[in-house]
Amino acid sequence: VRCALFLESEGFPASRISAVAEQPIETDLGFLTFWQRVVGRPGDDEDDLPVLGKMLAELHRKKPPEWLRSWEPLRKVPSRLDEIDRQGLLPESDRRFLRESLARLSSEVADFGRSAAASSAMCHGDAHTGNLILTAPDAGVLVDWEDCSLGPPEWDLGETAMSHRRFGLSDALYRSFAKAYGWSTLESETTDLMERIREL
Repeated sequence: VRCALFLESEGFPASRISAVAEQPIETDLGFLTFWQRVVGRPGDDEDDLPVLGKMLAELHRKKPPEWLRSWEPLRKVPSRLDEIDRQGLLPESDRRFLRESLARLSSEVADFGRSAAASSAMCHGDAHTGNLILTAPDAGVLVDWEDCSLGPPEWDLGETAMSHRRFGLSDALYRSFAKAYGWSTLESETTDLMERIREL
């Protein structure tokens, strides 16, 4: 909610909180928020990566608010692994592999976190065209800000880079994204780390 209000004050095209009540609203089942409806169509990798790249460039240029939480890319992983253990969804050997991967990555993230690059931009945290609603041919609104944090720009750029390197996103489509952003994260030494975090 604070990120949404901050971005609204900055004029950035993010989802807008509704004024129906002071939010978030605490309930017995958790917290509830209300948002203004965005009229448009869902984003798509085939058409809208340049729009996403342009919007991320604008976001990353903004001066982050002082209260923005630190980058914690692995914060949700332990509870998810606990749930896998509880339900017995994977063989013990697979669960052990995931725990060992988490330990290794936690050490790498801690080392990287001590660098200036780890806290250089306001990051969306889940930046892909599935969280983009197109309101015009070359403009849109970014939604789903629950993972917003102060982190490295590569964290936002890495999802599209991983789609290109691992999941068949074409060279032409990736170049259209990188050109709109103004830089290719494939040139960054941190790309491999970002991808391994997201894979886990």
